[in-house]
Amino acid sequence: MLRFKHTLAVSALAVALAVSGCNLLDGAYSEGGSVENLVDDARYARANGDFERAVQLLEDAYAEEPENAVVRIELATTLMQREGLNSVDLVGQVSDFVTEAIDSAEGATQAGDAARSGGESCSYTSSDPNREVFEPASFEGYSDIIASLPLLRRVRDLLAGDDGVLPAALRALSPCESIVNGEVVYDRVAASQELYDTFGGNQTLVRTALQLNAVVLVLDAYSGIFEQPDLPVDWYLVGSEDNRRLGFCVADEPTLDLLYSRIDDRVADVGRALFSIDLLVYDDGSETLEELRDEALELYVTFQEDVSRYCN
Repeated sequence: MLRFKHTLAVSALAVALAVSGCNLLDGAYSEGGSVENLVDDARYARANGDFERAVQLLEDAYAEEPENAVVRIELATTLMQREGLNSVDLVGQVSDFVTEAIDSAEGATQAGDAARSGGESCSYTSSDPNREVFEPASFEGYSDIIASLPLLRRVRDLLAGDDGVLPAALRALSPCESIVNGEVVYDRVAASQELYDTFGGNQTLVRTALQLNAVVLVLDAYSGIFEQPDLPVDWYLVGSEDNRRLGFCVADEPTLDLLYSRIDDRVADVGRALFSIDLLVYDDGSETLEELRDEALELYVTFQEDVSRYCN
């Protein structure tokens, strides 16, 4: 289980759905049956800590009605809870880790455009060895994230795949066009209304979908940027004291181009996660969520400016 740094209100951020359970009071009750019953049974199993049984029931429901938005969000929720990855707070933890590492760096090289240095191709110009090694895996939850990647990507597809439950208007937003000068600009009213239409006006399901999407996209993006088994990458903290940033070096220029291509896709996902958090702020309006949105925005800007060619 990952440690949570922030103190976010459980009622606002715990990704858990209300347990229906009414049919359990019926003497003629038996498990299974309709999709609705399978969902109710899964909620009951989840409330009692039996996540394996809950997942099994929801997989059965999904097999019967794969287009059912409620089934998809319940399955996504339960998969995440089973792995202990059920808090939007993880977005803030990743952002804190990256920004604190940069802020705490001491003397490093001057950063700039990509250049060849000592047989390497790097994302910064200077070959000065006075640079600091950056270890992405030193993030406390890194090993948990890597182990959960197949699950994260399954949840991502349930939420935002081609037939996912998130509205097309939200999935179609481009961070390059909708994040301008540190501000998020898009039609919140339309995106929110489409979400509420998808879930029949159920606020809990709407907020759960947004929370899950933010968590999955950021965690998958973090690992996708730094985890490159087939491309050896050395990560550094570089730049002058007043302009520290992330930097990296690879073997040659073709490898550099390939890495940039991969990173750009993941940076875009951080931007898309930001839209989900922003809609949570629009729907909830809490100062805590506003702070989390600002942290996610800082993470996006850091990745977009330091280690990608995205939007450029």
